[in-house]
Amino acid sequence: MTKAGGPPPPPGFRSLRVRVPLGAGPEVLARAGEALTNWSMHRATGLGVSPTAPKAAPGVRVALRLGPLRAPCEVVWTVREQTRIGFAYGTLAGHPECGEEAFVVERLASGSVTLTVRAFSRPAAWYLRALGPVGHWGQRAVARAYGRALRRLVARPTMGGMTGAASATPARRLVLASASPARLGLLRQAGMDPEVIVSGVDEDALSAPTPTELALVLARAKAAAVAERPEAADALVVGCDSVLELDGRPLGKPADAEDAMNRWKSMRGRSGVLLTGHCVVDTTTGGEAFGTAATTVHFGEPTDAEIAAYVASGEPLHVAGAFTLDGRSAPFIDRIEGDHGNVIGLSLPLLRRLLAELGTPVTALWTL
Repeated sequence: MTKAGGPPPPPGFRSLRVRVPLGAGPEVLARAGEALTNWSMHRATGLGVSPTAPKAAPGVRVALRLGPLRAPCEVVWTVREQTRIGFAYGTLAGHPECGEEAFVVERLASGSVTLTVRAFSRPAAWYLRALGPVGHWGQRAVARAYGRALRRLVARPTMGGMTGAASATPARRLVLASASPARLGLLRQAGMDPEVIVSGVDEDALSAPTPTELALVLARAKAAAVAERPEAADALVVGCDSVLELDGRPLGKPADAEDAMNRWKSMRGRSGVLLTGHCVVDTTTGGEAFGTAATTVHFGEPTDAEIAAYVASGEPLHVAGAFTLDGRSAPFIDRIEGDHGNVIGLSLPLLRRLLAELGTPVTALWTL
């Protein structure tokens, strides 16, 4: 049932699926597959591992131990293909859970290699039943720990002093604390493939003395809100927020179509400054780096009819300043001074500098 495309879990069982990036290339796949199937990944998390065979194979039994807890399992299936390596085990009598758990490393079409942990289970021991939903979060945390352990193993030098994937550092997990398709697109164009977790921050509830400070306050609030969530463990969380400064006032997304119309009539033929606050939080270390990028935007002079048509498209209602450089308003912008990406929603040069402050080169995030 833990195989991709298999039947759903039985009634009363909880399902889990966690994917962790490991790096890129066939060598990373081979190293990760070896560390997975010879139990090195499990041992690297601090578990005691006592298998009946040195490698996972159907029928092999393994007893996992953590302190006084013992979790006996039996391997129920394995897979070894050109782009996929893994196995699953089912729980045996005496295990605190009842169910199956699968571990598969896979090289995607993009070349990136991931570990996917899939499981379905229900508590068998009284102490897990007493935990309720908290136990599910604990299971997710363990799955993330497996991913961290496997990343470390893949990154270790070989006897020749080189690492897998042409000595590249395995890709770190990146989380984008934004629902913006434009920001996601910029990161993907730069070789990164972040997970998206929307912060849910109420932007109207926050304020700051200046537009520059407001952009940064909002970015930090979004990054912090996502960084606190269990699903953002062991990740670099990127939060961004953009405002347009015009006449010393911050302009975010327009309240409605009428507001968007009035803004464009006041902006045409003038210049404003697009400010984007950036914040990166390393949830592994607790480190934080932040900054603001500024780009001057010189607006053209669209007619009232053009403004009305643009507002009717709905696009300006969803973007800061009621315009975007990569959409229908592009013909209404004469030129910019500064970072093009910043106007779209994220400055890649600033992001690189913030990552460097936290000790992570941007190349460590390349997965595409």
